[in-house]
Amino acid sequence: ICLMNCLEKSYISYQLEVPEKGEYREIFNTESEKYGGCAKIENVVVRSYHAGNREVVSLDIAPWSAIYLKYQK
Repeated sequence: ICLMNCLEKSYISYQLEVPEKGEYREIFNTESEKYGGCAKIENVVVRSYHAGNREVVSLDIAPWSAIYLKYQK
């Protein structure tokens, strides 16, 4: 799953709909220190939860950034 923020606004606790219930591991984040980011958020594992009739994960995303997640269970 790829989440891209192409705006200069950051988002806190952004709800992203996911296809399956379970855990999702961050496998790439442009905010990683090795890519010149602030390194605030790295190697995150998030657990999905039910919100209304959707399964979602909650993420913080910086301006002009991208995060890739991989389903793990």
